[in-house]
Parts: sequence; structure tokens; C-alpha cells
Amino acid sequence: MFVAVYEAKFRVRLEGVVRNPVNEEDYAQNVQLVIDVLQDKIHIGLHHITGLAISNGDKKAITNLIRILSHVVTTTG
Repeated sequence: MFVAVYEAKFRVRLEGVVRNPVNEEDYAQNVQLVIDVLQDKIHIGLHHITGLAISNGDKKAITNLIRILSHVVTTTG
């Protein structure tokens, strides 16, 4: 879901995304890619959020990433 939101918002196709994820590692890798490009875009370290935490269902990490994405979506044109 995070890949889809990021790609739709910024009209890009992220390289390295596993398009048909089949296991936790694929999901973690995909979310980590989003986290990495997002922190480069907003120039804020997001080291407290990891793809593994998101794919493991860590509610705090998921909430933090949703808040950051929501902020970026509402503040960019």
C-alpha cells in the first residue's frame, strides 16, 4: 500500500520494488524503499521507522509513516 501511495502521489515508478511480493522480506524491502526515498525527499531522517517494523505490523511505526506521508501529501502540490 505504501508503494502505491508514494508512486501515485509523486507520479513515479520506484525502481527495485518487488511488484508481486510473496513473503515478509519482499514487503519489508518495498516499504524500506519508500522510507528511503521519502527521507531523501523531505530531508529528514526516518531511521526510527523501518520496513521490517512496518511489515511486522508495528502499530507505532505504521502510524508514524502514515502521518509523515499524510503531511507530505497535504503540503506538496
